[in-house]
Amino acid sequence: MAMFEQATDVFFPYVLRPEGPVDEVPEETLQSLYRGELAAIRAYEDALGAVMAEAHAVLSRAQRSHERRAELLAERIARNGGSVPETAGAWGTLTHLLEEAAVTFGGERAAIAMLAQGEEHGLTAYQDATSELEADDPTRTFLVHELLPAHMETLEMVNALRARLGS
Repeated sequence: MAMFEQATDVFFPYVLRPEGPVDEVPEETLQSLYRGELAAIRAYEDALGAVMAEAHAVLSRAQRSHERRAELLAERIARNGGSVPETAGAWGTLTHLLEEAAVTFGGERAAIAMLAQGEEHGLTAYQDATSELEADDPTRTFLVHELLPAHMETLEMVNALRARLGS
């Protein structure tokens, strides 16, 4: 998993911590979170082909949760006048390659372990995003009350599945 952590340090932090005026942070933060959701959707897509029925049901539910969060983020970005990214970018490509490698070389347990790592990273991304915003910022309220609880639920689902499967 060290490769995943190194990739996190290389690709994600610069997106979450943009330089420049504070009023630019919410759009870039939302775009970064959106790209993260797109990467997660793709990772779940990759993993779904390598898992058994019990895991498939849980991972399908987790993927739908990521799809819903991506929809909410896209709506918010557009409503704020920003541009919705078309792809997950470099982070999505790296996530896809790592998940494919886990599926190919490690099977179901490795694929789920990689998803769990991604969920942990996503939690950190949401926490970092909320900490960058003022307490009364509507974007922060949106993240804390709508997206973060859904992400926590997904994280708990994947971790519970991982524990059941012993990975």
